[in-house]
Amino acid sequence: MQQGMKGHSSTGRESTGYLDNGFPLFATLTPSKSGCKSRDYGHGSTVCVCNKNYCDDLVSVRPPEIGKAQVISSNKAGVRWDAKIQEFHEHGNDIVAPVEILKIDRDNAKLYQRIIGFGGAFTDASGLNIQSVPEPLQEMIIRAYYSPSGLQYSLGRIPIGGTDFSTHPYTYDDLKPGDVDPLLFKFSLAQEDLTYKIPFVKRALNMSENSVKLFASAWGAPAWMKSNGKIYGKGKLLHQFYSSWAHYHVLFLKSYEEHNISFWGLTTQNEPTDGLMKNFPFNSIGWTAQEQGEWIGEHLGPALNNNSFGSLEMMILDDNRFLLPKWVDDVMSNKQAASYVTGVGIHWYLDWVTPANLLDYTHKSYPDLFLLYTEACSGQWPWQPLKVVLGSWVRAQNYASDIIENLQHWVSGWTDWNLALDMKGGPNWVKNYVDSPVIVNAVCIKLSLN
Repeated sequence: MQQGMKGHSSTGRESTGYLDNGFPLFATLTPSKSGCKSRDYGHGSTVCVCNKNYCDDLVSVRPPEIGKAQVISSNKAGVRWDAKIQEFHEHGNDIVAPVEILKIDRDNAKLYQRIIGFGGAFTDASGLNIQSVPEPLQEMIIRAYYSPSGLQYSLGRIPIGGTDFSTHPYTYDDLKPGDVDPLLFKFSLAQEDLTYKIPFVKRALNMSENSVKLFASAWGAPAWMKSNGKIYGKGKLLHQFYSSWAHYHVLFLKSYEEHNISFWGLTTQNEPTDGLMKNFPFNSIGWTAQEQGEWIGEHLGPALNNNSFGSLEMMILDDNRFLLPKWVDDVMSNKQAASYVTGVGIHWYLDWVTPANLLDYTHKSYPDLFLLYTEACSGQWPWQPLKVVLGSWVRAQNYASDIIENLQHWVSGWTDWNLALDMKGGPNWVKNYVDSPVIVNAVCIKLSLN
């Protein structure tokens, strides 16, 4: 992914540099007006640097006239979002570009998946970093993602409670050891929602010309609900709290509605296999597919229906591709659960060792379920000492190739992870740092403001 950057490098210093935003190949911010203020950090390509007075906009992508195509290119040499209009002409049954660099075989009778969209996640870390920059830059970051002059993202993922990309572990009903609250009388949104999530979600919704589909995902349940008594680590949801956990989701949805934010969908658990691992370091709940099927069919599905949320798209799995199609088979074998499930959420992290035809098998068995990539980022592996790599063309290619591959195997959209991180790739309360399309250099900002 063409990673984002920030202000100053060891080889050059610009007093106006506050933040850099280098985007993935499919989404690179670029020059449409005065152009990209590029900087090369020696990682294969350049990034675009923004300051409080300037950030490049994208050339708007609109459906071209019949017989024409808008071709948009970014390359390793630093070209960003170079937009050209090309005309097509016919040679018998073939349609080719003028210089015949592209050949298209068109069969209007054959339909594939309907694209849901592309987007990113409104994590605590993203909100904290966006909030740390001057107001003009805050606007630029959200605009870069969701406005007509940006990427025009149409998806947004919102964590239900804390994740590792928070400054501390928390849920919405944390109690003293030994206390329980099965009826969730003490449920309350956290300050993080009010400060780091809701304000920026609202700004994105207001900027977008189109509908933004928001979906929610939970990482960890309150410690008193879990078998290990901790928000993190190896532990399952205690069976006596299955109904409480379903109601917890309902209260989250209602609480956001009070802030005029409605959801399109939710996933039934972020990476349910995490909580099955010994000493797993951050927010998690362990599920087997059979257990999740029981919880969905007997608790979550009915709770959503009984509280006017039955129209939400419910995505199972929300974990790595290698679990397909078995996880879906096991959940959908529960007839009650199957009546509520509409999609499958997938993470990209092990795509490089997992064949894409697992997506085909899943689609073939369950053609009515959409497949949506719900999380992806670079720099996540322990053998990658550099978490943030400014201007990495390799990471840009990895993003682009994964998106293209998945779209060719029935996937309906792709969601990036954090919208903005700091120079370490955080904050992250367990130091599980990664990369992001936008990187904020808080030190540089402070220097520039002083």
